Amino acid sequence: MKNKKLSGGEELTSHVFRQEESRGELATMVILHDYPLLMVEYIGFRRYVASIQPCFNTVSRNTMKSDIIRIYNDEKVKCYQVLDKLIYRVAITTDMWTSSNTKKGYMAITTYFVDDSWTLRSCILRFVYAPAPHVAEILAQVLSETLMDWNIDRKLSTILLIIALRTMPCSIIFSTVTSKRFAARWKGTSYAMLCSYFEFNCERWLRNYWCN
Repeated sequence: MKNKKLSGGEELTSHVFRQEESRGELATMVILHDYPLLMVEYIGFRRYVASIQPCFNTVSRNTMKSDIIRIYNDEKVKCYQVLDKLIYRVAITTDMWTSSNTKKGYMAITTYFVDDSWTLRSCILRFVYAPAPHVAEILAQVLSETLMDWNIDRKLSTILLIIALRTMPCSIIFSTVTSKRFAARWKGTSYAMLCSYFEFNCERWLRNYWCN
């Protein structure tokens, strides 16, 4: 950036265009606002971009997908490093989500923790397709593998399951997660497992849990 003073006291700024930086910002916009990947191939969008910055080389939907995956991998590494250095325990919440158009089920696993500045932070560890039937054994297996992949299985304080208790008893999930397969790795680790049929503000619940 180069600045130049005009006679009226105004400041004229010159901008250095960087293709890779602009591509990164475009991918971030798609992620933040949940735009379809096909948007980058819309004629109207390309004409609009060309009117703002003719030097920008528009990308295809496949290139946009690759850019988004690269951003995800970079953020995953950052999150893993934070959790790896964390000396405190973490809380885990799981929730099931069904797509309205495909009717497929997905499982979201989120971790909550307090950092060194006593700030409550959260990170989505996994958003995975859960094939039917959504039985307790399958979901518990996905949860256990996720905890070990992120190396936080020995840092647990609480696991909060937002599920239908009538169809998925917590006792089955608890027995699966603490089965002999994981017993040796989790030896000496104690944590609480809570279940809820109703959705509520997890962040508020965790604040109350740790502060009271």
